[in-house]
Formats: sequence, C-alpha cells, structure tokens
Amino acid sequence: MTCRHTLVRRNDVQIQWAFDGDKIFTDGVPLNIGLETYHTWGEGKYYWFVKMLSLFKYKVSNYTMSGIEEYSIDFKNKESKMDAYGVKHYANCYDF
Repeated sequence: MTCRHTLVRRNDVQIQWAFDGDKIFTDGVPLNIGLETYHTWGEGKYYWFVKMLSLFKYKVSNYTMSGIEEYSIDFKNKESKMDAYGVKHYANCYDF
C-alpha cells in the first residue's frame, strides 16, 4: 500500500509499505520483523526495527541521524500514522 503523509510546511512524504508474510518492505527495502535492520540510502544511514502488534498491524521505528521516526501501520484498514519529531502525521493510504 502507498501512504502519503503531509508534513509541516505542506511537504509530503510518500512511502510504499508491503508485507509478504515474512518481512515488511518500505519502498522496496526488506525489514526483518523482531530484528534490527541496517540500511544505507544515499549519504544517510538508517536503523530500522519492526514490532508485530497483530497479523496486520505493525510498529516500525526508524533511527536516523535527525532523530526517531515511528510508523504505526495497519494493512487491513489501509492506515498509517507517522510520529516524528514530536508531531503525529496521519496518512491517506491506497493500494499500489
């Protein structure tokens, strides 16, 4: 599913989330459930951690150089909430 979060100053962040029954994917990058995933993207370094809340709900934490971004993802109801830098952002999600 694709989710568009509207951030401060009307900037949008679009993220594609997927689940194959084993891993969560963010924009094509596989994230292990219950294990830390390290990934570099451009000049940035990212540490991801995925916690399973239920079969269709997950909490994804992204530890970046700028701070922590947390995502609450619900694949069944096509919902995503981003909590970053003290602000909650609710997304409009749809199937890709």
